Amino acid sequence: MSIYISLFNPCKALRHLKQLHAQIITHHNSLFHSPPWPLSALSPFPTFLAYAKTIFHHLQNPPPSLYNSLIRALSSSKTPLEALPLHHTMLQSGLKPDHMTYPLVIKACNESSMTWFGLLVHTHVVKSGFECDSYICGYQRTTLHLYANGKDLGAAKQLFNLCSDRDLVSWNAMIDGYVKRGEMEHARIVFNRMVCTDVISWNTMINGYAIVGKIDEAERLFDEMPERNLVSWNSMLAGFVKCGNVEDAFGLFSEMPCRDVVSWNSMLACYALCGKPNEALALFDHMRAVGVKPTEATVVSLLSACAHLGALDKGLHLHTYINDDRIEVNSIVGTALVDMYAKCGKISLATQVFNAMESKDVLAWNTIIAGMAIHGHVKEGQQLFKEMKEAGVEPNDITFVEHYGCVIDLLAVRVGEMVGKRLINLDHASGVRNLMKVNSISKVRSEHDRVKGMVHRFVVVTEAIAYGLLHLDSKEAIRIVKNLRVCRLSPCHQVISKVYGREIIVRDRIGFIILKMVNVLS
Repeated sequence: MSIYISLFNPCKALRHLKQLHAQIITHHNSLFHSPPWPLSALSPFPTFLAYAKTIFHHLQNPPPSLYNSLIRALSSSKTPLEALPLHHTMLQSGLKPDHMTYPLVIKACNESSMTWFGLLVHTHVVKSGFECDSYICGYQRTTLHLYANGKDLGAAKQLFNLCSDRDLVSWNAMIDGYVKRGEMEHARIVFNRMVCTDVISWNTMINGYAIVGKIDEAERLFDEMPERNLVSWNSMLAGFVKCGNVEDAFGLFSEMPCRDVVSWNSMLACYALCGKPNEALALFDHMRAVGVKPTEATVVSLLSACAHLGALDKGLHLHTYINDDRIEVNSIVGTALVDMYAKCGKISLATQVFNAMESKDVLAWNTIIAGMAIHGHVKEGQQLFKEMKEAGVEPNDITFVEHYGCVIDLLAVRVGEMVGKRLINLDHASGVRNLMKVNSISKVRSEHDRVKGMVHRFVVVTEAIAYGLLHLDSKEAIRIVKNLRVCRLSPCHQVISKVYGREIIVRDRIGFIILKMVNVLS
């Protein structure tokens, strides 16, 4: 019998393992149901794990040692969460976990971010009298990390002080715990006490200072680092991005000895968040040129840039790329697409994307309702608000603001028309200009028009329209993004659209003017 068992360890292919298993069942059927079955020989290999689970579930009354073998394998696998139900099954079967079970279950909790469950398991360790067991004491670092992740730094500190051999993992776990709670002063005290630090220690401190906005401290540590890895550079870059420091972010990005997709995404997000959509789109072209494959985070930042610019052509190209590259259109990507289409004047496409989304969270509903509002589709916005509640999605403050805006727009239409007629008959413009001058209020002029993929800036809307008429194909819409409020009944826009038969889309801070007229000169 021992000859068969000794053959398991050399097995590297599942096919060979199954052949050996068949031989054992054929000649010694009882072995399949007996404790000597060497499940531990199967479980360390990821490719064998599914087979090991199948065998385990066919065993009658497996002993704790076999439970431990499978729990050990699962805790080290890509699915550590599966170890927890197995532990529960072990308890339900009437078996008591031993000193080897608990550390494995706690490790699985750490790996699967089930901190609260790990803390419960540790209370069982104490109640079972295993707290001083030599084997469990050897896993104090794992338990320390558990309490640090759970932000119970008091208990983590007690365990830390009890550790006889405080290695780098223990020190870094304490630093990480303080960083996650934003207690950078305590984290710095622990960091300064370390006799020996590694790159993880430095990176954790830099990341912590960046999170709390102390970018000067983060930069000082970054400059003092004895060695840096890619995480060091990305942590510092993320700090500049968080603080909105575009120049320093790009300076660091340019100096990086190597970059991964996280580096590119951070820089793209920086441009998008800081109102530099042109730079974001240019960086994306560079990113693809050097062979870096975009991710979900990439396209979300770029869609935000397209929405800001009103760059429908780029947005359409991105949507095609998402479909071709099979990037999952989850709630985040879907919401970004809805926002882009709505702000680029294509509310019909925004609606199509929204309706196709399998999962819609409150942000997705808010975005489509806001899109309807800025396009003046008041009734559609109100209907969506009703559907949102029927779908069981709880509206938040932003939802009510958008819904309120739709109601106000609906009530304001008639009032606005009456007021507009009164104002047209008054020489009111000069009075308003004088009032602005007295109160030192100036008009910040900045309109931009996209022509052949390029963004051009103009002082007034009429200049942008004129440039579009001269340089765009007669079938193309003229798209203008304005940073000030546009008069809803602008006669000049209507006349130009009517005379030239052109679709003119002007977006301001609040909504759209979409004019589409028949060419009267044809």
